[in-house]
Amino acid sequence: MTQTAAMAAVLARLERAMGGDVSAVLEPEALADARTLADSIHPDSDDVQAERLLGLLHWLRCQALPEGDDAADGKLAVRWLAVVLARHPDAVPDPLLSLVARTAPLDPRPAVWVAEAVRLLRSTRAVANADVLHRAARLLARALEATPTDQAEHAAVRTALAAVREHAADAVRSRLNRYLREGPSAVLGPEVFQELSTLGEMLDPDPDDIPGLGTMTYLGMLHWARFQALPAGADEADLALAVTWFTPVFPRLPLAVPKELGSTLAERVPPAGLTPAAWADEAERMLQMPGADELPNYLGRAARLLRAALAAPDPIDADRTVIGSNLAIALQLLFNHSRDLAHLDEAISAGRTAAAMAADDPRLVGRLHVLSEALHTRFEQTGDRADLDAAIEACQGAVEASDDARRVSLLADLSLALAVRHRTAGDLADLTAAIDAGRASIALGSEDVALALSNLGSMMQTLFERTGDRAAISDAIEMGRRAVAANEPNGWQRAMYWTNLSNALRTRFERVGDVADVDAAVDAAGQAVQTAEADDPNLGMHWANLASALGSRFNQTGDQADLSASIEAAQRAVAADGPQRTDYLINLSTALKLRFQRTASPADLDASVAAAIDAIDASPDDPGRAKYLSQLSLVLGMRFDLSGDPADLARAVETAGEAVSLTPTGHRDLATYLAQHASALRLRFHTTRDLADLGTAIEHHLQAVAATHADDPHRSSLLYNLANALNDRHAATGNAQDRTDALAARRSAAEMTAALPLNRVDAARAWAQEAASVGDFEAAARGWDIVFHILPQLVDRGLDQRDRQHHLRLLAGTATAAAATWIELGDPGRAWQMLETGRGVLLGQALESRSDMAGLDAELATELAGLRRALNPSPDAETPAAAPPLPHSDAVQRRRAIRTDWDRLVTRIREQPGFERFGSPPTLDELREATTGGTVVALNVSDQRCDALVLTPDTADVIPLPRLTAADAARQANTFLAAVYAPPIATAAVVNGVLDWLWETTVGPVLDALGHRGPPRPGEPWPRVWWIPTAALTVLPIHAAGNNRVLDRVVSSYTPTLRALRHGSGRPRRPDVRTLAIGIDRMPGPLAPLAFARAEASAVSAMLAGPGRLLLDNAATYAAVTEGLSTATWAHFACHGVPAADPADSHLALFDRPLTARDLIGLNLDGAYLAYLSACTTAFSGATLIDESISIASAFHLAGFRHVVATMWPILDSLAPRVTDRLYHGILAGDDPALALHHALREAQQDYPDHPHLWSSYVHIGS
Repeated sequence: MTQTAAMAAVLARLERAMGGDVSAVLEPEALADARTLADSIHPDSDDVQAERLLGLLHWLRCQALPEGDDAADGKLAVRWLAVVLARHPDAVPDPLLSLVARTAPLDPRPAVWVAEAVRLLRSTRAVANADVLHRAARLLARALEATPTDQAEHAAVRTALAAVREHAADAVRSRLNRYLREGPSAVLGPEVFQELSTLGEMLDPDPDDIPGLGTMTYLGMLHWARFQALPAGADEADLALAVTWFTPVFPRLPLAVPKELGSTLAERVPPAGLTPAAWADEAERMLQMPGADELPNYLGRAARLLRAALAAPDPIDADRTVIGSNLAIALQLLFNHSRDLAHLDEAISAGRTAAAMAADDPRLVGRLHVLSEALHTRFEQTGDRADLDAAIEACQGAVEASDDARRVSLLADLSLALAVRHRTAGDLADLTAAIDAGRASIALGSEDVALALSNLGSMMQTLFERTGDRAAISDAIEMGRRAVAANEPNGWQRAMYWTNLSNALRTRFERVGDVADVDAAVDAAGQAVQTAEADDPNLGMHWANLASALGSRFNQTGDQADLSASIEAAQRAVAADGPQRTDYLINLSTALKLRFQRTASPADLDASVAAAIDAIDASPDDPGRAKYLSQLSLVLGMRFDLSGDPADLARAVETAGEAVSLTPTGHRDLATYLAQHASALRLRFHTTRDLADLGTAIEHHLQAVAATHADDPHRSSLLYNLANALNDRHAATGNAQDRTDALAARRSAAEMTAALPLNRVDAARAWAQEAASVGDFEAAARGWDIVFHILPQLVDRGLDQRDRQHHLRLLAGTATAAAATWIELGDPGRAWQMLETGRGVLLGQALESRSDMAGLDAELATELAGLRRALNPSPDAETPAAAPPLPHSDAVQRRRAIRTDWDRLVTRIREQPGFERFGSPPTLDELREATTGGTVVALNVSDQRCDALVLTPDTADVIPLPRLTAADAARQANTFLAAVYAPPIATAAVVNGVLDWLWETTVGPVLDALGHRGPPRPGEPWPRVWWIPTAALTVLPIHAAGNNRVLDRVVSSYTPTLRALRHGSGRPRRPDVRTLAIGIDRMPGPLAPLAFARAEASAVSAMLAGPGRLLLDNAATYAAVTEGLSTATWAHFACHGVPAADPADSHLALFDRPLTARDLIGLNLDGAYLAYLSACTTAFSGATLIDESISIASAFHLAGFRHVVATMWPILDSLAPRVTDRLYHGILAGDDPALALHHALREAQQDYPDHPHLWSSYVHIGS
């Protein structure tokens, strides 16, 4: 049989078997066909088709035969396919490649091995199999061993073997890429382990095989990945192989080794060489590797190698100076992880040795620099000044020995070290030397000019704080601005530049007082927070700086939005943690203290105390401990004032004293600590009356003042506190000099223009009051002038209205006290100006924004109208969505922008002819215009004296009221208010008693002096008096004094201020009647039903002719009422009036929501005539803002109604319709509303002669 026929027979059997007929290869004839084919093969033939068919036949038999009977066929299958693999690798089926590749070569000749290996490498399919690749490697390795090195074939075999290893490396990289794409599934399974092991056998883990390190790294990573993914117990082999492959990698590529293996490898891997020079070289390579400073095990290994190199006997190949310096570097870096001072000590010892050995060596500069850094680091840990001095000396030596290229960075380091020594010791020479070094570094061309500028700017700021040199702080700000303007990406350094700039701006603000600086400081601090990344180690510092900047602006303006944002920023600083966390806690304590001072919340004060205690507990050796102790003393003293706990007082004194004892003479904060200790001692004096405490307090206050620059804003509060202590001693001892000195201190504090506005106002008010008490009214007048000069800052339109109200509460009684001073000086005109400037301030601002625009340029008028709406938004204006509170509130920015636009517009309008006084308070002559037809009487009540200021078109007079005192007025007012809210059976006698007192002390003398001693003669008009009560008299019915005595002499009206009266007098006297009548008997919520409100409103609507709207119960919604007000000239409200703690929140209870005084002020109802508020307490302005006269009634008047009838306290539901009916009949008969109400009340008085509280609640406001 020919070979062709034999191959056909075997092929037929294979096809049958593969088709499912296994008997085709198991029949005895099959072996006969195989032998026939085998016998036909020629040994030198290149055709392997016969061998392939035989291999497949025997393989199929091996698969089909039972176990134990298959061995012979298996061996034959592998033998025949091995021949195929050696000649034509691509002809071996994939499933059999690995099995065949593991067989030994059949031919003993090296040349045949090489030829087979080359054929294997040329087969793309075969070389992708790790076992085939491994076979090629074994064949070439055996051939290399059998081939003499002097033969040309030796080099060819080496080249082929290198190609095999490159294929192996490609296979490893391919598997790693699969792992990176697919995750752990790409490396699991026993076949993967076999593949990696096979590939690994082709690679020699030789540490000197630099190109092979990458492949070794990949193998290590793959085995490490398998170790992490496999369950415990099945992972040991992979861990061992990972360590094996990473071992040669570690000395040269440590960042490629998993950190978890770093410790093991650092300890077990031997040095890369056997000589000290090799050890030193390896260590140097390790230190130069990027990221080495983050690997403590790596650094430890480097240190051990360098120690060993240094310990070797001379001579060694390496330079011992270099080794010592590298050891110092390694140990410094290692200390950053270990915090073990022993590492620093050894670093300094090695650095000193290296520097000494390099005394005449060009490398001395580097050695001294390394030594300087190690010494500086140890100083930061121990505070040992000797280390800092030595660090500076070494750095100075490096500067002197360096060339210009190195000198740039060395000067920068020297500058920073000198600045640190200045902060520690306070020697001004160090600060100036630091600045000189910083300037020199920049001049030489600092590579990091932004950092250099920012650092130098901080030093210039410190110079300003030490010397008060304005040029220094201006330079600091300029450098800070140049630093942030540098073209650098965002990051920790750029965030630090913003923070440094913010600090400089805030520092100048706190000394100079320019609000633009603190605004810029807040903006810069916000930029720092936004620029910093989440993992910025200084993030807490940036938040803390923002908190400080916002707190400074709050201290200046009183804007509570800034205070809230400051607290949030301080809380974020503490949460961010960091090395300065104790400072952040003190910032938080300060911010919480400020909020306590605004809100009186004990929880805020407790939290402030807790934050200060946390700072102290965390800083037993902190250089800032004195600051923390002083802060704790301050807030403990405040808590003692609140609770009276003696433990708080004792600790306040103790901690303040400790702060002073910790602070050296000349320290910039010593004055603050002395003043706080003095305050704590004075507080204890108030408890114990121990004059020794008070004497020490005064001595400390004097020392604090003496230690403070003359233009330092804080000097004002120091002088103020000194005056308080001197006054205490004067009161205790009668020492006249103490009082004289106190007045001088008050005056100095008041005249400090850079002081915070509220601090200066407190000082000026105290100076004025105390000067007046000793009869020095000229000095008192100067004090009041300062108060009223600063007042506009405290009610700046850039502040929220609630903040302005808070400031005005603090100034309660100021206007009347100032008026009393000018009365003493015989100038009632100035007294009127004081009342007009210091009372009704918020109403005055609203009036200024409503000035007449007739004749104004159209463009300016349009702009003015828009800003009016912004300043007094209508109640239905859309409220902007709440903005994030940090970096700072959009609401704050919006208000400030409106204020700025208003100020600019006013300036432009005043440039127009005829508008020179636009928006200015009216002059006294202009105010007199409002008195046409009557007399205005301001009842001025102050602790100094009480008077009636009388203004007519021709005169401004004073009527002294010697029987009236402020204390009596307060007592009578409290008695009266308690009575009108009490059960009726207990009311009449008390109310009559108060009204009699009011007549005898106040109203009677005034009317007598005015000549109004009885009713007018028949046919004569009733005389008009507009009352402006002040202080406690604002809650009393002046028109009901003496029960009916005032009613029998004059028609009474009220006005908050002359400005308001003048504003109302310019409105239409009797426009067409367009009625809006509101009547609400029942409404949702807790308010009690009213019995007659609907009927009263319906009657009014029917009584008044003309178009109108009647809104009853559920029809009286907020939207319907405000729409109706926009067109109504007469408005009548019969519903509930509800007072509020904030008078601007007092409201009329509509069916669906309140109509507040704040809402009404935002309306523009020019042309409106009469608002009748038949509701309770609509003319009551509360007890917290007495001088402002903010009420529902005054809001209607300001919105545009010329006349408002309202009530001062709850009215009788059944009486209200009768008073209403009588009033409207009077108006329809031709009386103006004031006269109509006068007649209605006279009738009601006759109906209830013994119960004046029932009718005297009704008042008329307007002209």
